[in-house]
Amino acid sequence: MYPRHILPGIGVEVPPAVAPDALPRMDVALFVGFAARGPVHRPVAIDSVAAYRAVFGGDLVLARDAMRGRDTTAALAPAVRGFFSNGGTRCWVIRTCRTLAVEAQWRGGPASGADCASARTFTLPGLGQIKASSLGSWADAMKLSARIDRSGDHPRFMLRAEIGSEAVVSGAFGVAPSDANSWWALTDDDGFYADDEAMAQARPWVAPVGTPVACSVAALSDFWSAPVGPDPDPRTALERDGLSRFDAELFLDPALAGLTVASLGDNARRIRDIEGATLAGLHGAFAVPGGADFGEPSLIAVPDAAQSGWDRRASEDIPPAQNKAGDVPLSWRDHAGSCAVPLADPAALAPDATRFLDCSVQLLITPVLAVAVQSPGRIDLIWSASDSGVIYVLEESDRADFSGAAEIWRGDALTHSVAAKREGAYYYRIHAELGGNVSTASVIGVSVEASAWTVRDVSTFDATTLLTVHKALLRTCAAIGDQFALLSLPRHYRSRDAAAYTPALAASFPDNETRALSYAALYHPWLAAPTGSASAPDLVETPPDGAVAGTFAARARLRGAWVAPASIPIRDIVALSPTIPDTDRATLGYARINTVRLAPTGFIASDSFTLSPEHDWDQVNVRRLMSLLRRVAIRRGAPFVFEPNGDVVRRAVERIFGHMLDDMVQHGAIVGKGAGDSYRLSVSAENRDRMNGKLVIEIAVRPSQPLRFLTLVFAQSGERFTVAKER
Repeated sequence: MYPRHILPGIGVEVPPAVAPDALPRMDVALFVGFAARGPVHRPVAIDSVAAYRAVFGGDLVLARDAMRGRDTTAALAPAVRGFFSNGGTRCWVIRTCRTLAVEAQWRGGPASGADCASARTFTLPGLGQIKASSLGSWADAMKLSARIDRSGDHPRFMLRAEIGSEAVVSGAFGVAPSDANSWWALTDDDGFYADDEAMAQARPWVAPVGTPVACSVAALSDFWSAPVGPDPDPRTALERDGLSRFDAELFLDPALAGLTVASLGDNARRIRDIEGATLAGLHGAFAVPGGADFGEPSLIAVPDAAQSGWDRRASEDIPPAQNKAGDVPLSWRDHAGSCAVPLADPAALAPDATRFLDCSVQLLITPVLAVAVQSPGRIDLIWSASDSGVIYVLEESDRADFSGAAEIWRGDALTHSVAAKREGAYYYRIHAELGGNVSTASVIGVSVEASAWTVRDVSTFDATTLLTVHKALLRTCAAIGDQFALLSLPRHYRSRDAAAYTPALAASFPDNETRALSYAALYHPWLAAPTGSASAPDLVETPPDGAVAGTFAARARLRGAWVAPASIPIRDIVALSPTIPDTDRATLGYARINTVRLAPTGFIASDSFTLSPEHDWDQVNVRRLMSLLRRVAIRRGAPFVFEPNGDVVRRAVERIFGHMLDDMVQHGAIVGKGAGDSYRLSVSAENRDRMNGKLVIEIAVRPSQPLRFLTLVFAQSGERFTVAKER
């Protein structure tokens, strides 16, 4: 075969149309939670871990767990990683946090914004104020620089954003709003992903702010300008992330939070379609694209709802830095010749004017040291200028008296960034040097904390937030009709706490809404997965939602949504937190909690219970089968809309749905021998329905039930040991 030669040009790939008889996908999940960056309250389709990182960043540190001596991170990123590592191929992600717009709805008026998420801003000469492309503290450590680009007919400018060793260069941008590729045509992440067709991708880290005006590039050159950090913001990182106040409002839409199953769907569609407003939190499930009648995901998880909350951390005082000058130059005490006589005071702060000194002796201006920006893992130091031509010497110590201080940098710049990889006190000292002269030193002490917040004491934990979020999530799934929720509990819950939670959740529903309990399954305990590098391995503990969703997706794609998603080895985990004793498994089983345990094949979820007490709805595969049938009915029934409501249409409906149900019998989704035994299909032919333009189709099925116990009876006969009976 000859190789195919591709000519230069534009290639257009048209995805193949979905086969009309193909079953709808049941392997797509929706995750709602806390992310480091990215659009807020907007569903984004994610096809890989790399795509998630490009849009939403990496792990987000929330608070310090003092009892365990480690940081607590948001559960969203680990959940997405667990989903893909366990067989998931596509999911949607909604980042949620407290924003000014949503907070104003909750408060019924203007919000103060003190604990609402905000984007960091930067001020560059000639370009004015520039903001980070998305809300949050992720840009705290970002440095921004600019330069002129002269490759075109008119001067343009380029921007370089740096965070650590990673850098993103954007541009070149036109300086005027009317220019080609104008700077003002760039949108932030919220604006970019407002388009339902927008694909997950790496984007510029910055965006314009304010009214479009012509930018001035006179202050720029052909070389990158000195990097600048973000404008001052005294709030803590968690406050800038909009996550400092942990409550149910973080996860819910204000207009839909208290609605029942019966009214939830209509109100969500009104807000989405008529008012054109954004649905916040988990209620964004109503706005996920995927079809005219049902969204693409069939699984929903809100892993960060299982966080135990946090409080402001008490500041730890550190000993003040002691400005001890140490040895001073010999020329300060006398001339540098052989007859120099040292003074008794070796810590003089200036040359001794009463002595004969060399003409080169000079008292240098002391550079005043300060902290410009402090972010997790990094301290940006800045100091005032000394005399012209000096070299600055920066020293670091972990002691206030600078004993054992080490020189870490010298140069002529007025700023330097140092890494702070551990919590504790850091002390810095700087002085200037010129021609053998040394200025007096300026010192500063810095207290480094991984987070200004600490995990709430579990003894004061209140499950109200968790109950409110789970109740709203179950109502959302029931209102949509084909979504299934995966729930988890706080990490510190032991068997007794977990067993008491499900009755409390069931009791929160009125009698006419208890069917909503069949739209969810609860899993416990948390999973410990390896993270970090090979040289510095670590463990991250996360709710089981993401990994379990991956097993759901893999089984639905390979065998069908009607197969019970249990006893599937969960990949990439090494431990459970906490470990559930085998003696407690029965207690959790009676509470309808699916326990993750260690089996010979690995860590597995040993059951697939829903939360419903009704026998017909107590298995996950039954609810998932009915959700699939609902999607099939919508897809295959849609072509009959506006068709003449007569016998021809009725027979066509019976034929199409009959073939579909027979196929499900063959696949084992429905037990029995076929029509009449496995299912009942009835298409209404009443004149009353015809006169009202209504065609009523009733489908009754016998779902297959998972085999939970296989009893083998062993018998020994002579020297042989055989299986005598199975039942």
